[in-house]
Amino acid sequence: MPSLSSRTWLAELPPLRGLAPLLLFLAAWQAIDPQRSPYFPPPAEWWTEIVVLVRNGRLFPALGDTLLTILYAMAASALKWRRKQRMRRLVTPRRTPSSLSAAARPSTTAASGTPRSVWVCGSKKTSACLTP
Repeated sequence: MPSLSSRTWLAELPPLRGLAPLLLFLAAWQAIDPQRSPYFPPPAEWWTEIVVLVRNGRLFPALGDTLLTILYAMAASALKWRRKQRMRRLVTPRRTPSSLSAAARPSTTAASGTPRSVWVCGSKKTSACLTP
């Protein structure tokens, strides 16, 4: 069981240096106080407004609606990605190992008397594609 002394308890906490820029920004925002802006109220007013929303019973339904909207957007995105992958599989030619494709369609060579027509794709170091 960890010791309850204040020194060891504080030593186990992660450093809070990462929060310094955020706290500095919020303090500057509070100090500037943008003339009672409805869009950017000072941070000190946030807590009082959150308490008002909780007492009126409007905060949690709004949070639920927001989370539901996020879930709908994620589901739509997942379905769109899945459809895109299916379409890509239909449009993209199959890449099978040459041994499997040779078993399915034996190639003709010049040795058998009927050379196949080939269209070179790119440089000589890349593969050749069959032309119809």
